[in-house]
Amino acid sequence: KSCGFPQINHEHLYYEDRYRADFPVPVRKQYSYYCNNAFVAPSGSYWDYTHCTIEGWIPEVPCLRQCVFQSVENGCSPYLEKLYVQDQSVKVECYPGCSLPNGQDTITYTENGWSPPPKCICVNLTGKCGPPPPTDSGDITSFPLPVYPPASSVEYQCQALYQLQGSKTITCRNGEWSEPPKCL
Repeated sequence: KSCGFPQINHEHLYYEDRYRADFPVPVRKQYSYYCNNAFVAPSGSYWDYTHCTIEGWIPEVPCLRQCVFQSVENGCSPYLEKLYVQDQSVKVECYPGCSLPNGQDTITYTENGWSPPPKCICVNLTGKCGPPPPTDSGDITSFPLPVYPPASSVEYQCQALYQLQGSKTITCRNGEWSEPPKCL
């Protein structure tokens, strides 16, 4: 069993040009490598050794992305400004009325960044609604406001030659409008 030249994404073998002609190499052969900026070896160092084994090159992911955890939108974490590496997780506390997607309380640093993103989504606790949703070929019969109190209602009308389908009135409940009518 032998190993071909390692498929490397964020690192380089030391003296790579000198060794490249030696591949494939036998099992138990090892080479030193170094990681690109913003990456570290699993040991935490910027360099380490990669080993040819029967299963292939070990470590399988020789360099891990690293970053500093900066902030959480609509929340906080006691671990701000701490250095993290790929596959590490951090616990996040969202402000009251806010949560991470799917009710999670941790985010994980991946090769592509934080997953889910460090952003707590807040529900509308006040129950107020924004402007009513538009409907094709129709309009509301009153001047639109930027904010509507809970239980507010607006009425729709269709443009000439269109017929209204559904209820002409929608209501603001729990921060959301009921289904608007269609103009056919």
